[in-house]
Amino acid sequence: MPARLQELYRDRENMEFRLDDPMDIMAVPPIDPSQIRAGEIAVPISMVFGHLRSRSFIKGQSGWEIDYSGNAEFNNVTIRGTVISQSGEIAGFIIDENTISKDDLLIDSSGKIVLGSGDDSIRMSSVDTTYRLWIGDEVPASAPFSVTKEGIVNIFAGSIAGWSAQGNKLSSGNIEFDSDNSRILIKKNGQNKIVIEG
Repeated sequence: MPARLQELYRDRENMEFRLDDPMDIMAVPPIDPSQIRAGEIAVPISMVFGHLRSRSFIKGQSGWEIDYSGNAEFNNVTIRGTVISQSGEIAGFIIDENTISKDDLLIDSSGKIVLGSGDDSIRMSSVDTTYRLWIGDEVPASAPFSVTKEGIVNIFAGSIAGWSAQGNKLSSGNIEFDSDNSRILIKKNGQNKIVIEG
């Protein structure tokens, strides 16, 4: 057995094959020269127990590695084709099979976007049977603000063209529409002057 091969055999527990480190070992059986398609290989790459890596590889710090299971670690990657992933993380966003999420933002491929949680949330849906946007409640019908797919806006409180909405009352100046009591009030100096009840 050639001396170099004996040396490798004795150190087989810590064996590391480096492609840039020529070896004076005669392969048994010999390599068929007709199968060699590349010229001289002289690159700073090593293979350790099935892990192909750069000589400068330090996990989490420098270099690169591809292990025997197909897992890889690189510094930067430029991809000119299609990227397909059903899990992972990009810029802090967690990739799941059907969602992308980070903190209080969730994008669901079924047609939903949620910003916030519970009553402190804004929700959009392309699949809800009635609503497309609602704010302030997980349940669209209970939300203080919502927009249906027909464009109907529901507001618990606010101002529209000078009219103030509060619950089931709509008022402007001295006129108030009260849907709770089915009546119209016309006031003067804060006092009811005319009351029309339905």
